[in-house]
Amino acid sequence: MYRKLSVLTADIDYQHFAQYIGSCIEEESGCITLYLFMEKCDGNLADIYIEKGLCSRKMVDICIEAAKGVNFLHKHGIVHRDIKPQNFLVKDGVIKICDVGHSKEEDKIVTIGSERGTKKYHPPEIMNDYSMHTPKSDIYSLGMVFWEVWKDGWINSTGILSSLSNTDTQKKVQKAMKKLITGCLQNDPNIRPDIQTLLKQLDSIRQMS
Repeated sequence: MYRKLSVLTADIDYQHFAQYIGSCIEEESGCITLYLFMEKCDGNLADIYIEKGLCSRKMVDICIEAAKGVNFLHKHGIVHRDIKPQNFLVKDGVIKICDVGHSKEEDKIVTIGSERGTKKYHPPEIMNDYSMHTPKSDIYSLGMVFWEVWKDGWINSTGILSSLSNTDTQKKVQKAMKKLITGCLQNDPNIRPDIQTLLKQLDSIRQMS
């Protein structure tokens, strides 16, 4: 946790990470809770952008900014573990990742069976063993966020890949974006792209939009 705090303070002005203001510790009945205080934003991705009928270029830009926030954590060796639309804040039109309370450093072991994160966005590999959460697990969750941005609505966590092929998304989603989302949602984490590859793919798609 102290390493995470040092990362936050070292890059306090990073554009796509909610600014860290301070922290405090509360102890009650032998339980110690650490509270992190972040900058005030206008709302989150779910409230402001999802289901708003955005143009393709704007949706690509949203995905790029969200991916940049995840990249910020991964380059510091931190896995978020609770990526979802509500954990991407929006301030003055800029997407900022937040809520690192569930995150872990990649070289640390997570207690098996600890219930963290939001199950709708959980990748298959962590359903029975939460210690399996890796950067590629974040990629799966990020793919779910991308899907919701492009689908213009909320969906169930089952049958996603078939929906990508059978809904009317072809009218809205470029072929390349469909391929990117499908890659993020692969059951095998080894097949999913890493965050750097994902950013390159998104940049190419933006140039097409």
